[in-house]
Amino acid sequence: MMENTLVVSFMFTLNQNRMKANELRIGNYVYDTLGKVNKIDLEAITYIVKEPHNQVKPIPLTEEWLLKFGFVKSKVSSQFDKEKLTIQIANELEYHKKGRVYFNSWAILEESIKYVHQLQNLYFALTGEELTFKSE
Repeated sequence: MMENTLVVSFMFTLNQNRMKANELRIGNYVYDTLGKVNKIDLEAITYIVKEPHNQVKPIPLTEEWLLKFGFVKSKVSSQFDKEKLTIQIANELEYHKKGRVYFNSWAILEESIKYVHQLQNLYFALTGEELTFKSE
């Protein structure tokens, strides 16, 4: 039986809200099977590969998470900035209703990022640096 798979971007694949080990990097934040926030390590990725029925779940990207990661909210729109990266979250009142992602002022994604691990992976791919909490 073939499962429905939604490809969100070149590096993000979600399967009915289940995650696969190839979507994750060490250091990504996810919900564990009990609904608690956990930081992925090598042991967790190995477990996901060996026990695919015990999946972790993605954490929805919210304003709270963006602020934890050190993004600064714009005063006039639903945009959040951190250095060269700008995240415009989905907002029906904005011109780009589905949101957008900008790098060096260039639109690189026509929709907002939906999950925390996706933001972490994209940030690393673009900057070569890990996205950490402001206090880390």
